[in-house]
Amino acid sequence: MPFLYDFAVPAIPRGQEMAIFENWELAERDPVSAAGTAIATIRVGERRFRILANGDAFLWKKMVRPGEKIRSTQVLGKLAADGENIPYGRPYSFLEI
Repeated sequence: MPFLYDFAVPAIPRGQEMAIFENWELAERDPVSAAGTAIATIRVGERRFRILANGDAFLWKKMVRPGEKIRSTQVLGKLAADGENIPYGRPYSFLEI
């Protein structure tokens, strides 16, 4: 049975407190085949960022909808992975600029 862990918004660029969740790149139960797989897109001001996973998993549950205001560290969804694939000691997600 896989372990669930939070897929959260990484640190938003300085000077910004909120972002807009734009869309999911994957459907629920889609695999995240490698670290660096894009899972979602957010907009901060006029800039768009993709949120990338940091390990093998699959998207277990979506917890926000497109158009919602989100903040740094907010949980967007849950990822599921075997224990050895959970990125222990590393961020679970990061922004692609």
